[in-house]
Amino acid sequence: MHPLPNCATGEWGPTKARRHFGLEPLSHTSGLINVETVVELRLRQPRPLQYVFRLRFNDVDDSLLKRSVRTSPILPAVVRTTYSLLIKKTYRKVYCGCPFGLLYSRTFVYSVKRTK
Repeated sequence: MHPLPNCATGEWGPTKARRHFGLEPLSHTSGLINVETVVELRLRQPRPLQYVFRLRFNDVDDSLLKRSVRTSPILPAVVRTTYSLLIKKTYRKVYCGCPFGLLYSRTFVYSVKRTK
């Protein structure tokens, strides 16, 4: 078990996404994910939504990390995003934002640890 970075408790994992947007996790139901190099998140969406997926790491420029995120629809009701983890054994924030008025609301946050 590893500690979560500072964030509101209810934002870790898919709980907030389910409550506010009806998104159901198909792949990860916990706020902690341990992977070797790639993590794929799959969500069932009740209606078409516009997303902004991001990968965050404290000492790495966002523009570099942006290149390691790929998003594609699988079916009309399912969205898939894949994150390639470049740096070994580090905690990361993986999050998704959905439009909320003119701003994007942070919908969910995962802490991902690369194990190899």
